[in-house]
Amino acid sequence: MLAAWSCSGDGEGGSTTTSGSGSGGGTAGAGGGGTVTCIDNLQSITLAPDNLMVQLDGSSAPPITFTATGELANGNTVTIPPDQLAWTASRGDDTPAGDIDEGVLTPNPHAGGVVDITATDSCVTGATTVVFYLDVTVGNPSDPGAWDGDPIVGPPAPSIVYPSDETRFPRNLYRTIFQWRSEGFSEFRLIYEGANSKVTVFTDGQHGLCAAANPPAGCWEVDEVSWSFIAASNAGSTASWLVDALDTSTNPPTVRRSEAIELGFSLQDVEGAIFYWSTTSAGIRRGRISEQDPEDYLVGKPNATTYSDPDDEVGCVACHVVSRDGKYLVAPVKSDATDSLWVTEVTNNPPPTRI
Repeated sequence: MLAAWSCSGDGEGGSTTTSGSGSGGGTAGAGGGGTVTCIDNLQSITLAPDNLMVQLDGSSAPPITFTATGELANGNTVTIPPDQLAWTASRGDDTPAGDIDEGVLTPNPHAGGVVDITATDSCVTGATTVVFYLDVTVGNPSDPGAWDGDPIVGPPAPSIVYPSDETRFPRNLYRTIFQWRSEGFSEFRLIYEGANSKVTVFTDGQHGLCAAANPPAGCWEVDEVSWSFIAASNAGSTASWLVDALDTSTNPPTVRRSEAIELGFSLQDVEGAIFYWSTTSAGIRRGRISEQDPEDYLVGKPNATTYSDPDDEVGCVACHVVSRDGKYLVAPVKSDATDSLWVTEVTNNPPPTRI
């Protein structure tokens, strides 16, 4: 675990490989059924289509059929039946690449990005790529035409509160609550845009955790599918996020746009847990990657962390750091008994053990 202070919370043609294996990746879908054997006098394999570009809408994706042409030692070319080759589809991250069987790829409809396709007779390998671009809309606006105007940046546009600019997220951690100052507006459009995706979300910004915020705030809690649209499409890279508000006090309505921030996403899944500072808990919460809900770990409210021998109750915990080996947590703590820097041993169940 890295130590870090935390206070916030189509075309023809083909691609040919003469020997070896196709490009690897973090995830792969393979097909072909049984064992393949080397084709006599085969020198190279060319796959088509080559470097295909496909647009996804997030709901379904038609299968893509690849063909393989072999060049023999005498210079002749032959069409290779797909069942004589072993096929793989892979990505360089942990996002599922889809499944391929006898040259027919069933794409993953939920993620943009580059998928590497290989076919081999076990002696010679051919390879190509498919670039998927995801353009998806989540939610429906009350009046789609009202959003047609050119956005205007500047007051009274909404402003982003959380996450902070340049925040990096584990690609497999969802349920993030995106937050912004609503400036009195009640219809919002959130746009997440990266090299391989554009995800547009329409929301009213209503959420229980933001209902009593002062100044008024809008929130959107991302679900697992929407998170896959955003994070899986941009694994190992970044995407911008901005908030638009619909100002219906003008005729026609005006689209008020926030400044954009940049978000990053890990290339691979992150295992273990993340400790983060929470204003709602006046302390440190722990989000286990394998579990849906975070837990209070060392907090001042609503149920303060208590200790015995001697008796003590935590009032507030500030910025914190976790050691690189994940064994210790250090944070300034205000409790009934002290106001000092605590060094604690990380435990499987909260609270941590004071040292």
